[in-house]
Amino acid sequence: MRKMNDFTGKRFGIVVAIRVAQRNPVRWECLCDCGNTFLVHSARLLRGILTNCGCLDLSHRLRTRSKDGRSKSTEYNTWSSMLKRCYNPDNRDFRHYGGRGIVICKRWRDSFDAFSSDMGKKPKGCVIDREKTNGHYSCGKCPQCIENGWPMNCRWVDVRTSVRNRRVSLMLTAFGETKCASEWVEDPRCMVSNVQTLKSRLQRVGWDHERAIVTPPLR
Repeated sequence: MRKMNDFTGKRFGIVVAIRVAQRNPVRWECLCDCGNTFLVHSARLLRGILTNCGCLDLSHRLRTRSKDGRSKSTEYNTWSSMLKRCYNPDNRDFRHYGGRGIVICKRWRDSFDAFSSDMGKKPKGCVIDREKTNGHYSCGKCPQCIENGWPMNCRWVDVRTSVRNRRVSLMLTAFGETKCASEWVEDPRCMVSNVQTLKSRLQRVGWDHERAIVTPPLR
């Protein structure tokens, strides 16, 4: 007999699987962040098809326009892109966001105007960044954020800072500090000048972090 997948406690977008409610076919009872509970076929969870209970009509939200014309603004484009990568499984970046459980708090998810009011005008050359890369797009003050203990986790930063904060960045710990590789090569204590050398020392040579940082290159 084929072993049944155990989704208990696993998050799919804004939905969490609670328990098996029906067998043959297998259906799971799920809880949506909006508070709604519902049943869903296990295949829809397995394939990543389902990310909300239906409360989030993405196409409707993206058709919604604020009355003062800000829908054409760069802030609106940021908000709509944020929705897509968190809730649209067809989006190329979904697996890095909604696919791994990153959500947008209800205040921002439901209203571009609320998002715009909290974040302010987007500075030229900047992008939205989650300060904690495993945290959510959260305002820190709506009932959902307060209930879950989510802090304000977003800011406008330049592209370079955003790249440094990505979870795929190589993080090294030395001298009691943890920083990404691109920051270490700018540190005066680091004896190498490029990230690739650090990666090679760690992956191919097998050095510990501090040795990789403080050892001068061979002449």
